[in-house]
Amino acid sequence: MPTVASTTLTPGAEPSIRDLILLYLKQAGSKGEKAALLRRKVETFLNRQIHYKTIGMSLYRLSKESPQRYGERAKFGSSSPRCHGQK
Repeated sequence: MPTVASTTLTPGAEPSIRDLILLYLKQAGSKGEKAALLRRKVETFLNRQIHYKTIGMSLYRLSKESPQRYGERAKFGSSSPRCHGQK
């Protein structure tokens, strides 16, 4: 089970999708990650399907917390996720 920085998980507890996205973006580093791949990783970890718009909406909300560019690949920059590829 991955360690999710913002959450102390109790055995059997499920991390939030937001925390999983942040974890996977940190792991991806500067190359970023496609939303579709993030969705597959989250679904695999949770062992259930999520709505196809969940990852995109989560990335959008995270981008509003720290306004960055939104584009094709999600990246983890400084202390918040961002997307690049669009001016």
